[in-house]
Amino acid sequence: MLMRFFTMEWWGGFQQSRSDDRPKTGASDDDIPKQYQAYFESIRDKLPSAVAALNEANLHDSTLDLLRVNPSASRMELRVKMCDWTGAAGAFTATFEGVQEVRFFSDPEQSLPGPGGFGDLGYWEIDLAEDGYEFRALFSTGIEMAVRFSAVTTSISSE
Repeated sequence: MLMRFFTMEWWGGFQQSRSDDRPKTGASDDDIPKQYQAYFESIRDKLPSAVAALNEANLHDSTLDLLRVNPSASRMELRVKMCDWTGAAGAFTATFEGVQEVRFFSDPEQSLPGPGGFGDLGYWEIDLAEDGYEFRALFSTGIEMAVRFSAVTTSISSE
């Protein structure tokens, strides 16, 4: 597993607890987001504003549109189609520079209903890494992705 806070086990349990009347077990639905937010606030001052801004982007339920890695340039481009519940749609692009590592993890036994491919991007985390920063993402299909990088630029475009 790559995710530190928003795990598939938590997400699947959260979805289940919202869909039936069974008592909740383990962390409450709000505990994990609160724990992550407290952690993020504790490292915010150590992050460049562009890295911290990744945490503020509304990527929930977006779908992966493009993942392009250029190893010789140590660059990775990630573009997702954003899901905006107000009806406006757009694309969010993050271009990671100084990429040292890109990792994926998938447990075929854990996934949620939804679109194919990577599925919906459900949750993401920002963290400090030994040699820069780390962006981690959890998709509804159970795929987890982690990118270690030194800088990032982001943009939003309308479709």
